[in-house]
Amino acid sequence: MISKSVLDFFTAVIFAADLGAVVSLTAIPQAVVFLAVFSAAGMIFPLCTPDMINDFKAVGGFIMFTSGFRMLKLRMFPTADMLPAMVLIMPCSWLWTNCLLPLLS
Repeated sequence: MISKSVLDFFTAVIFAADLGAVVSLTAIPQAVVFLAVFSAAGMIFPLCTPDMINDFKAVGGFIMFTSGFRMLKLRMFPTADMLPAMVLIMPCSWLWTNCLLPLLS
């Protein structure tokens, strides 16, 4: 969360230079969403395995990678279409580890 906040700060500075000070108002809904996610993490974390957490980090890293490509205008990946993967990766990882992988062994 801290690294995301640092990245968001520099992105906000870039957008503020282009769009004006109104960009600072995005901090309010962002704080609400971050607090909701932080609160939910306390309930979700005990259910997670290290493999599930690593899969979640991998998806987040991939989305950050594609966001960088969009910012540099090298390739316009549909980054917003990838956001549901952040929600789906945990159940998919659990299903793979507990249901499908034993069938393959």
